[in-house]
Amino acid sequence: MATSSPQAFPVAVLASGRGSNLAALIDAREAGTLPIKLTLVAGDKADAPALRNAEAHGIPTPEANAEGLRITRMAIYLARGIRLDGLPDYEREKAMIASEVRAIVDRVLEMGDGDAAVGTVRAFAAEQGANPLTVAKDDSRPKPPQAELKPITVKKTVPGASA
Repeated sequence: MATSSPQAFPVAVLASGRGSNLAALIDAREAGTLPIKLTLVAGDKADAPALRNAEAHGIPTPEANAEGLRITRMAIYLARGIRLDGLPDYEREKAMIASEVRAIVDRVLEMGDGDAAVGTVRAFAAEQGANPLTVAKDDSRPKPPQAELKPITVKKTVPGASA
């Protein structure tokens, strides 16, 4: 009888300095000996090596999130007044996003028997606590039991391309 892997336990780490304890947790997680999902690493110094180590392993930090918001704000400021409507690449990307979002919404409604709130709760529960709308950089998050979920199929089409 095959044994199933244990569900990853969510862990947030408060680090200072080099982060040797954080490094040990990351090593154990990557070796498969510690079933944890590192959900956040925060520190008392913005330039702590522990925070850079976390970011290098795809673990969220408040500093990285803040930097992402600053960059997004700057990009929005710089893009004001630029019109993309009608540009082929923009229209193709917009159609692809609409198709992918529709597939996700349809699946959530299906899982909730027509109720978006129930479907959202079931989708998150089926993903064993992970956000079902994201993909981990190292794809280390636990996979839901296949018998309980139907896969989402998204057909990507490029306007003007032959099938």
